[in-house]
Formats: sequence, structure tokens, C-alpha cells
Amino acid sequence: MFLIVDQSSGQILKHGLSNNTQMANDLADAFLALIEQAKLVPGEIWAAKEEVYVYLRQILRAFEPQAYLTDELPALEDVKDSMLDYFGVGMR
Repeated sequence: MFLIVDQSSGQILKHGLSNNTQMANDLADAFLALIEQAKLVPGEIWAAKEEVYVYLRQILRAFEPQAYLTDELPALEDVKDSMLDYFGVGMR
């Protein structure tokens, strides 16, 4: 599963299910679709997985956003916690 989350608002912008071998490709496709849909390019992109960071950084060179590899993605963690609570996983 992948999530594209706005770091400021915590809003889920795109999501999808993918196997590990297709994850980077599917995430990149979803991200490019989001750029086309919103008609804007984010100023920053954060990724917690190095594979995703490297892949997105290569694809997005034309757009020139700042890209960061980080250990924590607070907005993504909040979304995950909320989803787990909603589906009852967090209540065990």
C-alpha cells in the first residue's frame, strides 16, 4: 500500500495497493497523475524509504522540487494511525 499525504494538512491526496516489485512504479505513476490533476508541482517531497526517494527524485528532476529522505513522516503516521483506529486494528 502507498499513500501520498499532504504534510501540512494531513489530507490523503492519492493511495493505492501494489506489490513490492511494482511499488516504486505505481507510486510514481500516481504522483505524476496527481501533478496533472492538480496542475501544480509541490515545492517539497518527503520519502521514508530510500528506494522511493531515489526513484521519485530521478523522475522529478524536470520539475525541480526539493526532495528529502527522512526517518519520519508525521502526516503519514497520523493518517496510518487514524486508519488503523477506524478499522479497529488500533483498539486491540
